[in-house]
Formats: sequence, C-alpha cells, structure tokens
Amino acid sequence: MMDSLHSGDILARLRRAYGISQADLAKDLGVSRPYLSEVENGREPGMEMLKAAAKCFDVPVAIFMMGDDAGDDNITKSFRRILDAVLTAAEKKASA
Repeated sequence: MMDSLHSGDILARLRRAYGISQADLAKDLGVSRPYLSEVENGREPGMEMLKAAAKCFDVPVAIFMMGDDAGDDNITKSFRRILDAVLTAAEKKASA
C-alpha cells in the first residue's frame, strides 16, 4: 500500500518546485506562514485556500483534493501518475 498523501504535501511540492518560500506563498494565499506550515504538515485547508493555490500554480484545484488514499489502490496509483505528471510539468515551467 502507498503512503498517504494529503493536500499539504502537494502544496509543499509545488511551492518547492517554484522556489517560493512559505512566507511568500502565505502572503499570496492570504494566510499566515504558521498556518501554511500547518497545512503542509497535515492540517486540512479550506476550499478558498485551495482555489487560491490552484490559481497561483496554474493547476486544477482537484489536484489538491485527491491526495488521500481513496481505499482503491488502482485509483490511488492512477492519481499518483497524474500528480507526478502535473508536478513535473510545474517544475519544468518554474525552471524556464
């Protein structure tokens, strides 16, 4: 079985891919840096924050909502492949 993946993990990976500090991203999202840190460490964010993050990183908001293991390994594996493709594209875009 795969490790659990939550929306904060995905947000942190995108933030790091773009080389953005927690303080700068928190400001862009309209939240405090400590709150963003809590989200990256497992706290569930609100929908408005996820929408803002999706807009900031130009990714679909759904990318943040499918991270938790749905209980079906085939769905989880498929999602991980999609997520890896999105993150790889984001990393390439950020380094361009």
